[in-house]
Amino acid sequence: MSTPNFDILQLIDTLSEGVVVINPRLEIVLWNQWMTEHSKIDKNEALGKNITDLFPELNIREFPWKVQQVFKLGRFCFFPQEHYKYLFYFPTQHSIANTKEMRQNCFISPLKDQNGVVNYVAISVCDVTDTVIYQQQLIEAKKSYKKLSLMDELTGVYNRRYLWNRLQEELARYLRTKHSFSFLLIDIDHFKSINDEYGHLAGDYVLKMLCQFISLVLRRYDIIGKYGDEKFGVILPNTDLSLSIPIAERLREHIKNYDFTFQQKQIPVTISIGVTETNQSISNIENLLSRADESLSRAKEKGKNQVCYSK
Repeated sequence: MSTPNFDILQLIDTLSEGVVVINPRLEIVLWNQWMTEHSKIDKNEALGKNITDLFPELNIREFPWKVQQVFKLGRFCFFPQEHYKYLFYFPTQHSIANTKEMRQNCFISPLKDQNGVVNYVAISVCDVTDTVIYQQQLIEAKKSYKKLSLMDELTGVYNRRYLWNRLQEELARYLRTKHSFSFLLIDIDHFKSINDEYGHLAGDYVLKMLCQFISLVLRRYDIIGKYGDEKFGVILPNTDLSLSIPIAERLREHIKNYDFTFQQKQIPVTISIGVTETNQSISNIENLLSRADESLSRAKEKGKNQVCYSK
């Protein structure tokens, strides 16, 4: 087969990546059209110039040293965007990218003569901004999906599965360190009556506003999650009954006085709370939840809008 007859420089100018060839003095001997378009430096202006004079940022990216290693050892060198982001600073052309500069994978390749001597090295610059954008979007999507899988859709608080997992973690920490934590089991009083009298949309409103308010009142490291239809569990880490009971009373009092108004109708809302804390008699989550449920039942029996606890 005969060798095709075409201009190799013309071919290099058609590539969709940057190509630069430099000599051991770092002087540019080849500069393709892609580099001109993205650097705004004309080929005639670039040829013969020291590449670090045109791009001073190369000096802080180990570039001169790595190029000399390619000349000396005749081996490839790679500048991945994960570590360097870019080798040449070119503004990105992607308006949706969360970056101002083009992300690049750059290769430095030895160009050997017939005797195996490296007289030049070629630098190829690949624009991987698209890939980085897609990776960022995928990461954000995974984070969003993970968060959604842990949250209750209506109220925005954690779901029962997440609450259960966190209870297991806190109990394991207690068994290891003996640092007590408390658990509040909260139930909305007369919630069925709220749905019947004001409608299910009003009931949903009460659930959402209740959770928002409780989340604001709780401490930053406390955890609230959905426990049942109108029940919610709150984990109070490193908190014994002497601290958790006042917190529960404050929640109960604030909810009683909070203005729940839906479609210009004021809805009276109160809560009952069962409180328990970890101690030597609690060895598993079922024990803890059983004690909290017993405390909540006593609060209901005493007329609702109450806080009851078990030691």
